[in-house]
Amino acid sequence: MVNIKINFDIDSYKTKFVDGARAYLFFAMFTFPPGIDEPVVYSNVVMSSLLSPLGYGAKDNVVPYMVKSTSIPDSTFEELIIPYPGLPYKMAGTRTYGDWTVSFNVDNEGVLLRKFHNWHDWIYEPSNNYQTGADFYMVDQNLFLLDGTGNATHKIQLVQAWPKSLGAVGLDYSSTDIATIDVSFSYQYYKVYKLDANSTQTTILQSLINKVAGKPIGGLF
Repeated sequence: MVNIKINFDIDSYKTKFVDGARAYLFFAMFTFPPGIDEPVVYSNVVMSSLLSPLGYGAKDNVVPYMVKSTSIPDSTFEELIIPYPGLPYKMAGTRTYGDWTVSFNVDNEGVLLRKFHNWHDWIYEPSNNYQTGADFYMVDQNLFLLDGTGNATHKIQLVQAWPKSLGAVGLDYSSTDIATIDVSFSYQYYKVYKLDANSTQTTILQSLINKVAGKPIGGLF
């Protein structure tokens, strides 16, 4: 038996991981159904000139918001096992996607809090027993991953999303923390797109991120 010695330096190995993605470098752009009782944040001019390269139209009800925390949902295949002599044969079955949960700070004006509750009322309004069709309350949502300089590197598009649940908002006289709410989205599936760091999209995102400062924005352009 021949022993082969491999020169291995753990410190040198660790220094190779200098360009890893950071968990805090992300940006979410919420799109709400156009029928809810809140005005569109941006004018048609702004939507056409600034946000159209990101795939948004002039009639989209869009609010960019620096959320507190979120995650890229999991994607799972059901395992199908086919009986086979000697060794079972495993293959992919139904693909499922986990819920997309977003935790965000409640702003002083309560803009997003009202929007999400209006969205739930848009799905079903208990006072008049009115229910909206799925085509009207399902809206694509976008999550952007950023590099260390603020450029968007990837876009995660959640197709036909809707708020499955609105979490409780904790209120406490003894706390000075900002109130938060967790929103869980259901959706059909999601796609991951690579973005060009030098594109118009990333330039627009940098401008939006710089202006958001942790709360919904309006009338800033």
